[in-house]
Formats: sequence, structure tokens, C-alpha cells
Amino acid sequence: MPQSFCRNFAVLGLALCVCAAAAASSFGRWPWALAVLVGGSWLFLNLFMLVSLMEMTLDPKGRKKDRVLIYSILKFPVLYVAGFFVLKSRFFPVGGVLTGLTLVLAAFVASWMRAGVASNRQVGKAGAA
Repeated sequence: MPQSFCRNFAVLGLALCVCAAAAASSFGRWPWALAVLVGGSWLFLNLFMLVSLMEMTLDPKGRKKDRVLIYSILKFPVLYVAGFFVLKSRFFPVGGVLTGLTLVLAAFVASWMRAGVASNRQVGKAGAA
């Protein structure tokens, strides 16, 4: 994936989560605000590790087995167990965590659609010339 896509997605996801957390905290819902940030951070890390694993394993130049192992250990047992305990602890409201997850996923989809529109414009310009 291009670096610009990842940067746009990260900035948009962070902005959406911070805005939602600020709105929740302005109403005095601090646990909800923290839950939005935790949910957004969790999904961002999950997607970052997934994309990194895909890039490392599909790289035709050579596979980095040690990095794949480290990312796999961090992604699957550590990240998912952490997510389980975030939901199990009930310190963070489940609705807030789901809101953070949804906002980061919406940022991912919006960035993906924007990248697709931009690439279609490039193809259209090349075909018209």
C-alpha cells in the first residue's frame, strides 16, 4: 500500500476518534471518551499489523521470517487478548469501544474510496491523452 494512503487513513481515523472523544468528554462522559480512543487505537494497530504482515509475506524480494514471527506474535495473541480484557474489564463502555472501532473503519473505507477515485482520474487522464 502506498505511504500516502496509510498516512491519510491514520490522520483521518485519529481525527475522527479525537473529535468523538472530545464530544463525549464535553458532556462529562470520560469513560466513554477513553473507550472511543482505546477502540480506535486497537483497530488501528490491528490493521497496521495486518497490512505489515501482508506486505512482508507477499514481498517477492525475500521474506523476513523473523519480522513475520514478531508481528504475528504481537498481532494474534497479544493484541486479541488485550482486546478481550478491555471488553471484559467493563471499565470502558462497550458502546464507546465500538464507536472507536467504527470510526477507524469508516476512515479506512473513506481513504480507500478516495484512493480509488484518484487512481480512476489518473487512468482517465492517461486514456484521454
